[in-house]
Amino acid sequence: MNGNKEAFESEEIIAYYKAYEGLQKPERTILGLLRPLLNDARVLDIGVGGGRTTMFLTDAREYVGIDSSAGMIKVCQEKYLGTANLRFLVCDVRDMRVFANERYDIILFSFNGIDYISHTDRLLALREIRRVCKTKGSFVFSSHNIHYAPRHFRKFQVLPIRWPPWHHILANMKRRKLNPVSRSLTARDKYAIINDGAANWKIKSTYYIDPQYQITQLRDAGFNDVHIFSLNTGLEISTEKELQENCDFWLYYLCQAF
Repeated sequence: MNGNKEAFESEEIIAYYKAYEGLQKPERTILGLLRPLLNDARVLDIGVGGGRTTMFLTDAREYVGIDSSAGMIKVCQEKYLGTANLRFLVCDVRDMRVFANERYDIILFSFNGIDYISHTDRLLALREIRRVCKTKGSFVFSSHNIHYAPRHFRKFQVLPIRWPPWHHILANMKRRKLNPVSRSLTARDKYAIINDGAANWKIKSTYYIDPQYQITQLRDAGFNDVHIFSLNTGLEISTEKELQENCDFWLYYLCQAF
C-alpha cells in the first residue's frame, strides 16, 4: 500500500520495533502448542521487525527471519550477532524465490504484517507462503479484525461513567475525515482498508478483515484446519457465534498447509 514501505524504513518506527519485547497472549498460547515440534523444525519468521519473536524460536533446527525493511534486518543482525543457526535476510513476502518449495515446517507472520500490503498482494503473499510451507506444516499470523473497525469512528466511546480522553475523540474525528469508507462500513463487509492512525499516522493503510473471509482466503491459498485465537485472552475462539461477536483489535490464526 502506498506509503507503508517508506514508513517501515523510518528511524522512528525502526526504533519502536527495536525496543518492543515479549509475546502477545495468543503468541504464547500458539508457540506453546508448537513447542514440541520446534527442535526438528525449519522456521521462517516473516516481517521479523526488530527480532521480537526470534528469542522464542532459537531452539529450531533452522531459523530465518525476513523483512522488507533493510533497517529492521540490520537491527536483528546486530541484536543476534554471533548466535548460531539464525539468519536474517531482506526479503519481500510477495516474492520469496530465494527459498525452495516446501522448505519450512513453521512459518510465522506476526504483529499484523500481512495487513500493510494491498488486497491483491495479500492474496499473492498467502500463495507464496503456502509455496514455501511444507505440506502439513504450520502457518501462524495475526490480522486486524473488521468487527473492531467501527470503534475507530465513534464520535464518543460508549462508557458507563465518564467521557473518553479528548485525544481519543480527536483521533476518531481525524479517522472519519481520512476514511470516507467509515460512513458505509457494515458488519457484512469482508474487508476494509483504513488509515487508522498507526505509528502516529505514518502508516497510511491497514487491512481489516472478517474472520470468516480470512478462513476463505486461507483455504483458497492451500491452508486448512484453521484455529483462531483472541488477542485479549490468548485463548482459542471455539464457536462461530463467539467468533462473530468478537471485537478484539486483531486476532491470531494457526493453520496447516494441505
